[in-house]
Amino acid sequence: MRLMEKEQDYRWLVLDKKVLRFYCSWDDRKSLFGDKLPFILHYFLSDDTVEVAEVQLRNSGRDPYPLLLKRGRLPKYLYSIGARPMSAGTRERANFQYYHWKDLGVGKSVYVYGREMKIFDCDEFTRNWYKERLGIDMPSKEVKFERKPKTREPEIPPDALGIGREEDTRQNCLSLIPKPPKPNWHQFQNSGGQTMRFYAWMVEDPEQGFTYGHESDRDRRFIVSYHLMDDTVSIFEPPRRNSGIVSGKYLERGVLRKPGSRTVKYMARDFYEGARLIVHSRLFELGEPDLFTMNYQENRRDMFPMCDYHRVITRISDEIHSQDLTEELKSALIDVDDNGDGVVEKHLLVAAMRHVGVELAQAEATAISKRLDQNARVVPILDLLGELGCTAQEEPCTAREFQQPEESQHLDSWRPSDRRRSSHRSPPPSDRRQSSQESPPGEPAHSAWGSSTQGTASPRENLYKSQRSAFPPEPDSESMPVAGTVNRRNSLQSSESLYDQGSRRSSRCGSFGSTGNRRNASHGLW
Repeated sequence: MRLMEKEQDYRWLVLDKKVLRFYCSWDDRKSLFGDKLPFILHYFLSDDTVEVAEVQLRNSGRDPYPLLLKRGRLPKYLYSIGARPMSAGTRERANFQYYHWKDLGVGKSVYVYGREMKIFDCDEFTRNWYKERLGIDMPSKEVKFERKPKTREPEIPPDALGIGREEDTRQNCLSLIPKPPKPNWHQFQNSGGQTMRFYAWMVEDPEQGFTYGHESDRDRRFIVSYHLMDDTVSIFEPPRRNSGIVSGKYLERGVLRKPGSRTVKYMARDFYEGARLIVHSRLFELGEPDLFTMNYQENRRDMFPMCDYHRVITRISDEIHSQDLTEELKSALIDVDDNGDGVVEKHLLVAAMRHVGVELAQAEATAISKRLDQNARVVPILDLLGELGCTAQEEPCTAREFQQPEESQHLDSWRPSDRRRSSHRSPPPSDRRQSSQESPPGEPAHSAWGSSTQGTASPRENLYKSQRSAFPPEPDSESMPVAGTVNRRNSLQSSESLYDQGSRRSSRCGSFGSTGNRRNASHGLW
């Protein structure tokens, strides 16, 4: 008894926390819904107990549980108790034989309560343990755990019910209880509320069988909106006077499918300036986009390569210099510049490029004008030639050279800073000198505001007169543009009308609720 206790104490002191680890598999494919699963068998040397744990495979579809066999002694054989558990034969069979570490090894099988576990590998500590004590090398064996192939989802034909949206219809076909379709939350968070808008019109192509339904369709204009949140398209027709066509919603917001397909739909990459869309047997051509669409396409050059300014300029420059088309390009740009102001419109730039043999799409011309012009309306010729690496022989005259010298001189003298300075209450220098001099006897004295102190003019009227005296004199009609004169006269008339309204309102004022208001009313200030 004492020897057994000493041996047990020795095992606890020396073999504590030393565990043999074996990798094994259980093949249960013969049973219904069975599979080949991996397990790990731990043998604790301190007390000869065994623990079996299952390896959790990712996306296996099985409920995870910690252990197949709780730590304890594992019997080699499992006998059925039978109908008489207390009989002599049953008591003899009750002397179970348990697994020892010498019974384990790579290539051997372990029966865990009726389940055959085949050991195919072990860790480095276990391999060294057997080599030092028994002199056995245990090489690992390769075992493949084949995962079940993914089952194909049932194919649902598009428009199975023909009612409502296709996403809603497909979702209702998947389950007995109708459920709403699941939205794309990633697309909703990144593109929620963002819409690309284009100016569009109908075109005809007799070769493909697209013609105008009526001659009035030639003059119809539309606004095509592509909603990035859910990849839907809507078309709106603005009202036109005396067109005879009811304006408003032309196409309800929804998924727009490509012709000849019931599953492929128009995506964001299909919408750019110059692109053509087939909408219910009608051919539409997209025109100029709005500013948000320009910036959106410019920031996503991989999706919209025709809006990449550097790529377009590099391609055009290579074609021009490789074919020596510099002089022809200059001549073509000068020919399309009818006004001689040094700028050309985008469609004329496309025509000039095609004239010299360089293909340029309308979207590429818009990308160039957006970079070279602030309003993305025209393309400056000198800036374009500079970006292409060409040198202009003669600089086209600008719009400022057509201005009259007197007009430009007057416009330079009339600066916004003069108007800001005139809004202050300080009198002009001429009035200051006049106020500093003594007034002749018999004449009323002048105040610093340039008006008589004996008059009945209110401080508002004096301030208005001082502001008018601070303005520069009105030029003649020949030196001043008509638009500027009209604007200035309108501003003066509006200020006079405001003054008259203030005087009338002050005269209608009765009693006020505070002393400050009564004081203001006595001076005519409302």
